[in-house]
Amino acid sequence: EGSGGGITCLENSSPRLEGCQILENRGLNAGALSCVNQSSPTLINCVMARNTGGWGGAAFIDDDPSRPNFIHCTITDNTPGPAGAAVYGRESQAVTLKNCIVWNPGPEFRKETGQNWERQFIVTYSSVQGGWPGVGNLSAYPQFVDSSQGDYHLRNASPCIDSATTAGKPIVDVDAENRTRPGEDGLADMGAFESPPEFQPGGPVTPPVYYVRSGAEAGGDGLSWGTAFASIGAALSRVDAPVEIWVAVGTYRECVWLEPSASVFGGFRGTETTRAGLNAPVPDTLIDAGGIHGAAVIGANEAVLDGFTVTGGGENGVLCLQSSPTLNRCVITNPAGYG
Repeated sequence: EGSGGGITCLENSSPRLEGCQILENRGLNAGALSCVNQSSPTLINCVMARNTGGWGGAAFIDDDPSRPNFIHCTITDNTPGPAGAAVYGRESQAVTLKNCIVWNPGPEFRKETGQNWERQFIVTYSSVQGGWPGVGNLSAYPQFVDSSQGDYHLRNASPCIDSATTAGKPIVDVDAENRTRPGEDGLADMGAFESPPEFQPGGPVTPPVYYVRSGAEAGGDGLSWGTAFASIGAALSRVDAPVEIWVAVGTYRECVWLEPSASVFGGFRGTETTRAGLNAPVPDTLIDAGGIHGAAVIGANEAVLDGFTVTGGGENGVLCLQSSPTLNRCVITNPAGYG
């Protein structure tokens, strides 16, 4: 009934999880955590990462109501179904997140019906991709050490360092690895891991362009053609402000969740320093989601996709759900789709 790939809470179940890692699970409703029948767990210093769920990539909360509480959790790299979100809720319950990092493909929060999303998802002192209303919230990329290898500690100068609040209950006096929290300076970091005392916070750093090249070596930072990301999704995972993503010709076998304020341009040869005069050969830059259930491209407001062939979505080539992206010079061919 609950169908959470990692944990399912049913019938007034409200466990307390501290320092747990819920990783790489699959569930019909939620990848990591499903809360059903008035179940309201508390998660402290937990990492929920790389999970996949039909509605909630990380969490699904039913409308009975269930009211989970997340404190100092890192919720990242979780993939929902095409109509879902990282944390998906039905009507009437309130989900509380404090001192968390929420950074995933697609929408971070979505409810099934109605308005007043900010009343359903009460988020404070947290870093949320795309932003979210609430005291102390950020929308700056957390600067993980190496998310591609599952290392979700914060780099020095991450904007999430010293940005959490130490007020309120329950008191959390250690992090996920039993480091003292708050640190020696009396300040605390967002997310599951506290940084070394010598680390200092920094402001958001958004380059004007991220580069993507099929077959690029792992470990690139996306800041040049020589250090390009190998996937479009890797570049989109860094988006925290208006930015361009330049994609070299090639085939990209992935489902692409567009992000607000990201403009994704295809058709580059991998040497350009400007978009001036770019005439994208559309068939040469291919997003192929063959074998992936759902859609090949999922839209977002204020997003642009320019110069691509899109194919292979199991149900849709391009899905626009509560979103209005701009598509330029694209070929959408999806013979296997039935949406």
